[in-house]
Amino acid sequence: MRYIFTFLPLLLLLACQDSSDRMAHTSAKVAEYSRIAPAYSADSMHAARLAAQRYVIDTMAILTKKRLPALLEKLQRTKLTTYTSAQALPPIVAAFLALQTGATGAPEIADRGAPFEATDAIYDNSLPRRQLIYLGRSDDMALLAYYHGGVGLSVHVAIFQLKHSTIQDMWSGCLTGDPVTKEDIFQQLHELPLERTITGCGLIF
Repeated sequence: MRYIFTFLPLLLLLACQDSSDRMAHTSAKVAEYSRIAPAYSADSMHAARLAAQRYVIDTMAILTKKRLPALLEKLQRTKLTTYTSAQALPPIVAAFLALQTGATGAPEIADRGAPFEATDAIYDNSLPRRQLIYLGRSDDMALLAYYHGGVGLSVHVAIFQLKHSTIQDMWSGCLTGDPVTKEDIFQQLHELPLERTITGCGLIF
């Protein structure tokens, strides 16, 4: 019996150490997936919506991939900061997406890994129909990929070139699989057939 009491403090110490290690690991993962921007203010979204309304989508340029090579080349030369929250979308991009989807505030996109409605069977009306897969941005570029739930789950991608809080150019289309990195997206976009542009998934949003 005394051996049990002798080793009991050691076992408790090891258990505490293991718990501390797991908590540190969890904290590190939380920090890794919590790089988000502050929520949009009403004033910033109002100004962004006014600017977004002035941008006219060039459907033919998207369909023919006319400007996609130039946008990809610029993206390849741009260092993007990766985010896992839709709150990190540039305000002008958030406003543009909100206008396309009919959202009155910020676009309804769940953060990466967060619950969303992935099918046409709606179980929770409070959940968005979209979930972020990848978001990378710099001062003048944004690369976005997300799931869109419905009759069939689809993967949408959009590239935005920005200047002084306005959209200078954009392109959009559909991808396959789970393009979780910039490299995954680039590989698919370089091989993207025309049927996966605007004709294959509607006007992306």
